[in-house]
Amino acid sequence: MAVSRLSTQYRVREDVFDNITPNNVVQRDVSAPHGEWKPADWLPVVFTKSDIHSGEDGFVISSGKVVAFDRNNRIVPAGLRAALVGAALTTVTLTYDADDYGYQVTDLVTGAAVASSAGASYTMNQVADAIVERGFVDAATETTSGTVPVATIADCTEVIEAFISKAVGVAAYDIFVWSGRPEDGDQKFTNYSKQHLIQFLTELQMKVPHRCAASTTADAFDISVIDAGALKVTALSGPGDFPAAGEVWLETALDDVARYSVSAEGQAVVAWTLANRPVAKNTSRTPISCDVDGVLTTERTSIGAIKNEGDWYLDAETGLIFTHSDTYATLLAADSDPTFSYYYYTVGAATGASSDRYIMFDGEGKPGDDISYDASSNFCVMGSAEDALGAANVRSIGRLHNVEAEPKGLLDKTKTAFGLAGMSAVSQMPGTATAGYSDLITLATLEDVADEIAIITLKVN
Repeated sequence: MAVSRLSTQYRVREDVFDNITPNNVVQRDVSAPHGEWKPADWLPVVFTKSDIHSGEDGFVISSGKVVAFDRNNRIVPAGLRAALVGAALTTVTLTYDADDYGYQVTDLVTGAAVASSAGASYTMNQVADAIVERGFVDAATETTSGTVPVATIADCTEVIEAFISKAVGVAAYDIFVWSGRPEDGDQKFTNYSKQHLIQFLTELQMKVPHRCAASTTADAFDISVIDAGALKVTALSGPGDFPAAGEVWLETALDDVARYSVSAEGQAVVAWTLANRPVAKNTSRTPISCDVDGVLTTERTSIGAIKNEGDWYLDAETGLIFTHSDTYATLLAADSDPTFSYYYYTVGAATGASSDRYIMFDGEGKPGDDISYDASSNFCVMGSAEDALGAANVRSIGRLHNVEAEPKGLLDKTKTAFGLAGMSAVSQMPGTATAGYSDLITLATLEDVADEIAIITLKVN
């Protein structure tokens, strides 16, 4: 019988090393969350651009756009949660074209590469059916009705909203069309893969162009009716009064209003109160005009600078156009009814900015407003008509902190290159070539942008 003579005792792993509680920290700073983030392979190409080294490339999400996850944990524009929902089951909400065919984008509905250079278009119902059929969403448990296949707008909406999450952040840069990875076995081209992984940001201070959501060419004044009735204001009627839409105020009334008590005092001016406020600045992108010659001839920088008939000044915030009193007298003598055309800011637009290429702030925002995003993943006022999460949305992704006007820093006095007549905004360098406006404004050519930049503090929880 064997006899054990060894009675040694050992300290083991848990006694020697301090690793009994596994590490559960990924990173402290969550403004740029760590992870193997990839754009969805089914996203259509939004725009293409070229550089001198590699030629043309396709991109699916633009820098600064609000992003979300799809059910496969892939990054997509957050606005698709609303954009894929149509007004009817037969509304086309997803389209692929020749660019998508060329870059071998995966067709969301078929699960294969876009099959033809002619592209493909799919209705809301087809998209929802495909999401269910490809196993991304269980319609039986994730819709209120539990009906399969989905056959109502309500069911399709619930399927799409189950497929695409609410916002998780913003794109840190322009995101290339997904070309796959060799290690994943899905690389589309043997010699083409521009982006291995991507990054989104959850906390950021941003500056984006402020879009003019609306315009009018029909703000008319009946000069004889105004002159003869209550719409012509010659003296202030009481404390707290201010020019109302359609009214024309003479200097004797204007100089009793606190805002104009100094600037209008003794000036030969008349104020025309437009139907909308605030009004966008008069620029080449957002012009202000009148259908009667001689009314808006020379724009001035202040009320006091109005000295002659044809001079005018816009108080954009209040929606008042100031003209010389002789302009008013000439219109009255000829019984000419002026109609003004202009752009203005509003939160009542039914649809938000349509630009998928550049990030925008849309609508009439005030400093301190909570913000959300629209169907094109642009910023808007939370709970406004443009909000992709609906008028009842109370989930803010940040705050509007300021609205700045350009040009700034005397940039309009700085001589810059590529300012020849006929050059596009892409060619012109900010400075005298662009009248002092920055690229943020001049390159936003698909939208109506005047002179304002929205400063946003983003914090997506």
